[in-house]
Amino acid sequence: MASSRERLVVLLVEVFEVDEQEIVPEASLGELGIDSLGALELHANIYRRWRLALEQNDAGTEMTVGEVCRRMDVAAGQMVRP
Repeated sequence: MASSRERLVVLLVEVFEVDEQEIVPEASLGELGIDSLGALELHANIYRRWRLALEQNDAGTEMTVGEVCRRMDVAAGQMVRP
């Protein structure tokens, strides 16, 4: 399975048309051109694609790529596996 970073990069490139070279752990969503509605859309896409529920109060443009990845990892760890 792809890492959370690899999955997030694909999502940012495909859905938000972010240049892959700009997607570094320190980049905030705002710096990547994602506004507050886009941040909510990002969370919805993460849930739809991978069933990872991130906290809604985490949907801010100041959140970095690295933080989103860490929260995806945390959400994946909280999933109930059969």
